[in-house]
Amino acid sequence: MDIYFLKSDIFLKQLNEAIFFKYKNEKKEACSKRQNEYALGRFLVHFILEHYFYINNPQILIKNKKPYIDTKEVCFNISHTKNIIAAAFDTDEIGFDIEFMKDRDFSKINERYGIAKSTNEKESFYSFWTDYEAQIKLQQQSCSSFSSRFNTNYWLSIKSARNIDIEKELHVYEITFCKDGNIKRELRDFNLLKNIRQQHPPQP
Repeated sequence: MDIYFLKSDIFLKQLNEAIFFKYKNEKKEACSKRQNEYALGRFLVHFILEHYFYINNPQILIKNKKPYIDTKEVCFNISHTKNIIAAAFDTDEIGFDIEFMKDRDFSKINERYGIAKSTNEKESFYSFWTDYEAQIKLQQQSCSSFSSRFNTNYWLSIKSARNIDIEKELHVYEITFCKDGNIKRELRDFNLLKNIRQQHPPQP
């Protein structure tokens, strides 16, 4: 299981305009920010599928509002939040969500959602919320789950249709630019995922 991510501010400045507009014009959004997120998400998935899964000219389809490709080789799920575009890839169905952790009045929010009180209400909320979103995006019963702080200010959750130890199988790559302008992937140390939380039991 792999997560690939890129920093949107860097890619909006450096990505070849012709490549960017190819994906930007696939779908019209009322908000330019959402248009950019859509385009970068599509670029990321196409780039990974072509360069690391060796799928030539992958065609992304939509079923029940979930993107997929017509092959049994790989499944993926996209998520984006403040300055991060990310996608999770696996051999079976996967649900994935990442959120920037804003400061809010979490005591009232957590009470509304029935989240148990804790010493860190902010983390409790984002663990709950990303887990909830990932389950919706999986669109079936989950067999394994994982939830963690990511890169200090973000929280992510993964739901898998496979019964696996996600923490042990997970690899995280950042997509970056080389000095010559080419694009590459860099494996990030697992310490990038700070304050690892326990694996959750499968949902009934």
